Amino acid sequence: MSGERLDIDEDGNVIGIGPHYQINNSPYLAPPTMGISPSEDIGYNNIYSMSHDIDGKMRITGEDADIEIDGISLRETLYKLQERMAILEPNLELEKEFIELKAIREKYIELERNLLEKKAIWEALNKDD
Repeated sequence: MSGERLDIDEDGNVIGIGPHYQINNSPYLAPPTMGISPSEDIGYNNIYSMSHDIDGKMRITGEDADIEIDGISLRETLYKLQERMAILEPNLELEKEFIELKAIREKYIELERNLLEKKAIWEALNKDD
């Protein structure tokens, strides 16, 4: 780990890449003082790298909360995967109130498992070796 961290203000905006410290109770952060010789590459010290290790949980909230990688929305991709894989999110509170709903979900899971097993057997039988 590089020892860096993202400095985030009270509004959740990234204001720097740490480690940083404040000068004279100023609202601005300053980079650490370290001697870098003219012949030494600043990347060697990794003080302004965009590579970060984050321990723990990262939360992104808000109406447009998303992570974009090379122009691809992580949020949109996850929604599409869930839709395509027909991942259902049961409403456990409603299932407590309506036993029939829980029974239908359990029946669905059982049926899905049986169909997937049959499909795997069918594909194995039709496989050209």
